[in-house]
Amino acid sequence: MDMSQYLGVFLDETREHIQAMNDGLLALEGNPEDQDSLEKIFRAAHTLKGMSATMGFNDLAELTHAMESLLDKLRKKELAVTSDLMDLIFQCVDALETLTEEIAAGVQERSSVAELIARLHEHGEKGGRAPVRRPAGKAPASEEKGEREGGAALVLDEKEKARILEAQGKGLKAYLVRVELEKECLLKSARVFLILRNLEERGQVLRTDPPVEDLESERFELAFSVVYLAPLGPEEITRFLQSIAEVEKVEVSPLAEELTAESSFRAEAAAAGLSPAAPGEGKRPAGGQGGVRNAVHQTVRVDIEKLDALMNLVGELVINRSRLAQIGVTARVAVLNETIEELARITTDLQALVMKARMVPIEQVFSRFPRMVRDLSRELGKKVNLVIEGGETELDRTVVDEIGDPLIHLLRNAVDHGIETPEERRKAGKPEEGTVRLTARHEGNQVVVEVQDDGRGIDLAKIKEKAIQMGLVTEEEAATLSQRQLMNFIFRPGFTTAGRVTDVSGRGVGLDVVATTVQALNGTVNLESEPGRGSRFVIKLPLTLAIIQTLLVGLGQREVYAIPLENIEEIVKIKEKTVQMIQNQEYLLFRGQVIPILRLAELFATPDAAARGEECNVVVIRSGGHRIGVVVDHLIGQQEIVIKPLGSLLSDVRFFAGATILGDGKVALILDVVALPALAQEVRTSA
Repeated sequence: MDMSQYLGVFLDETREHIQAMNDGLLALEGNPEDQDSLEKIFRAAHTLKGMSATMGFNDLAELTHAMESLLDKLRKKELAVTSDLMDLIFQCVDALETLTEEIAAGVQERSSVAELIARLHEHGEKGGRAPVRRPAGKAPASEEKGEREGGAALVLDEKEKARILEAQGKGLKAYLVRVELEKECLLKSARVFLILRNLEERGQVLRTDPPVEDLESERFELAFSVVYLAPLGPEEITRFLQSIAEVEKVEVSPLAEELTAESSFRAEAAAAGLSPAAPGEGKRPAGGQGGVRNAVHQTVRVDIEKLDALMNLVGELVINRSRLAQIGVTARVAVLNETIEELARITTDLQALVMKARMVPIEQVFSRFPRMVRDLSRELGKKVNLVIEGGETELDRTVVDEIGDPLIHLLRNAVDHGIETPEERRKAGKPEEGTVRLTARHEGNQVVVEVQDDGRGIDLAKIKEKAIQMGLVTEEEAATLSQRQLMNFIFRPGFTTAGRVTDVSGRGVGLDVVATTVQALNGTVNLESEPGRGSRFVIKLPLTLAIIQTLLVGLGQREVYAIPLENIEEIVKIKEKTVQMIQNQEYLLFRGQVIPILRLAELFATPDAAARGEECNVVVIRSGGHRIGVVVDHLIGQQEIVIKPLGSLLSDVRFFAGATILGDGKVALILDVVALPALAQEVRTSA
C-alpha cells in the first residue's frame, strides 16, 4: 500500500505522542512512584512504535521499541528511576523529535539512533532481573489473557444498539468482522492500527473484542473481532482488508436486522466469534474498556490552509454585507432592509463560527516549556518551578504559531537573569527554589499572557549605565527618564546587561525579538519590575488577525485610511497654535507628555487635502511603548474590516499593514502602527 497519504496524520499524532512522553517524564521525575505517568509514557512509546513500523520508519520503530523495553522494566520494578536514567530517556525523546522533523522535511539520510539504542540496552541489562512484584490476587498476564479469550463478558449496551438501528435507518449495514493475522506477524499492534484505520475511513468502528487497549498492547493471540457500520457489502470489506499485508483470514457476518431481542444479537455475536454475556450479567457502560474511539468521529483534523480559505470567503461575505447595508440605506426599501438585517445576522454568526473553528488552546505552545525550563535550570545550576495557568485559553491559530518564540525568550530571560542561584536566594531570605509563572487569560477581545518571576528584578542603574554607554541617551537625558522609559531600553536591538556572552544570553537579541514579534501581531508588551521581588512581562494580543475593528479616517475628499482600534488611545481636537516645532519635528503636549505628530495628508501628498485651520483632529496612537499623534482631515467612524495582503508586487511599500474593501467598493489602506515611530524619525532627520 502507498502509505504517503497517511504521512500528515502520522506526523501530527507522532508529535502528540512525543509531547505526552515529555509531560509524563517530567511528572515521573518529580514523583518516581507515579505509576500513572509511567503507564502514559509506556503507552505513548508503544503506540508510536506501531505507527512507525506501519509507515516504514524503522529508525523510529527501533528506538521506541528499545525505550518500551526499558520502560517495561520500570513498570515491573526491575529498574529504579534515577537521574541518569531520566536523562537518557529525555535524550531519546529529543532524538524522536529530531527524527520526526527530519521526516517532515523529507530528509533521506536521517540521524542515527544506534548509540542511543545501545545505551538503552546497556542500562536495561545493568538493572538486574528482580522478580516481578504482582499485587495480591492478580493473575499473570497469560492467565488474564486466557480468561479474557475464554469467556470474558462483552455485550453491546442499549446506546450502542440504538446507534446500530440509527445507522441502519441511514442506509448503513451492521457487520461483525473477524480478522486473523499471520503467525509470522512481528508487530501485531501496528497491523491492528492499520486495519482499524482502513475500517474507519470507510465506515464506523463501534466496538472491538478484545478492547482497543488490549489490541494496542498486543494482549491477544492472532484474531480479533470488530462491530462495524458501513455502506459496503461483505465482499468489499473482505477484499480491502485482505489487501493489507500479514492478514491471514477475514470473516464478515451481517448483524441481525432487529436488535430488540437479546437472543438474536447473542446468536449473531456467537457466530462471529464475539463473547456475549450470559443473561443477567452486568453490561459495560459505553466508553469503557470495550468502547472504541467514539471520540474520533466527533473531531476531524483540518488543514490550516482550508480554514484560511474559509476565513477569506467569510471575509468576502462581510465586505458584501457592508455594501448591501449601504445600498439599503440609499434605496430606503423596507423589505430590502429587513433582508439585509437577516443576512447581517447570519453572516455574523457564520463569521463567529469560523473564528471559533480557527481557535486553538494556547496549551499547544505552553506544553513545550516545562521541558525547556527543566533543562535550562539544570544547566545553570538553579532550582526553578514553572507554574502554568490558563492553558485552555483559546487564540487564533495564526497568533499561536507566532507567539512561541517570544515566550521562549521571556522564559529563558526569567531563568537566566531573573532567578538567582540557590545560594543567593538563601542569603536574600528566599526559598532555594525560584518560581516562574506563565499565565494566559481573556480580557475582552484580547488575550493577556504574563511571564512573572520572583527573582532579583531589574537593575535600573545598570540599564541607565548601558544606555549611556551605547549612546542611546546622554547623562542629562537619562537623569530625566522615568522608570518605565528606562525599562523600555531592554527591548532595543543589541541591548543587554549581561556581563558575558553564553549559550543562554548576552547577545542582546531575545527581548528585541519579543517586542518586534508582538508588535507585528498588533499586540503590546509591558514590563513591571521591583528590585529583589521579581519582574512581570505582560503581553496583550488580539484574538485574531483576519478581521479587526478599525477607525476609518479621511484625507481630502477621496482618500480613506484605516487605523486598528486596539492601538488608538484617544481622539482629540486641538488648536493649531498648541503645536510646537522642535528640531524639525512637530510636537504636541498631551496629558503632561510631549508626543510627536504626523500630518498624513502632507506625508502622503494628498492632492485635495484640507488647508490648515484653527483646529485639527489628532488620533493618538500607542505602539511599542511610543505615543504618536496622527493628524487627519476628518473622522468617518468605526468599522469592522477584513485585512487583505498587499501582494508581492507591493511588498516594498512601507507604513501600510494591508488593505481592505469598504462597503461602497472603495479600497482603504490600513496604517502600520508599528512603523509609524520610524516614519516620525525619518521626517525629523530629512527636514
